[in-house]
Amino acid sequence: NGIPFPITTHENLNLPVGANLMRSNLTQIIPGTAMPGTYHYVGHMRDHATFQVLAADSFAFLKLPGSFPSINDRGCDLHGWDDNAIASAAPTEFALHAPHPNPFNPTTTLQFDLTQSGMTNLSVYDVAGRLVTTLANGWRSAGRHEFSFDGNGLSSGIYLVSLTAGGFRTTEKMILLK
Repeated sequence: NGIPFPITTHENLNLPVGANLMRSNLTQIIPGTAMPGTYHYVGHMRDHATFQVLAADSFAFLKLPGSFPSINDRGCDLHGWDDNAIASAAPTEFALHAPHPNPFNPTTTLQFDLTQSGMTNLSVYDVAGRLVTTLANGWRSAGRHEFSFDGNGLSSGIYLVSLTAGGFRTTEKMILLK
């Protein structure tokens, strides 16, 4: 129903610029008390000082009634999972979702869906076409991705967020109101 269900956090990881973070020996148990239905496992990377979301990634799964599915460092244990539903939960088309909230002050969330892995660029421009910031520029896996845009230091007005992935390109309008 859109309400976050926190499972685990790792705090105070200090990574040098350009470092990669790999998960290992991690098992997440989805409680049997969690309602059956489709869930999204979401990982967020946040700045430790501002708590701004710098990057996020997710995948969907279906929890069946009475099951206790788990996610581990080798993928997922399909006991209690409907793997056909997992496959069908993958996006069927490229999409850039409308920013939310919109209008925003000072942050908004940007989400996009990729049907296949590939080079992806997510950038924000002002109405004059000048680049404000690039939120993602590199290889992204298929699935839903989420980024936070912080308008602190920018003037109120209309901004455009552009997604380019493979041969797909689209733009959404967002309004910063201070």
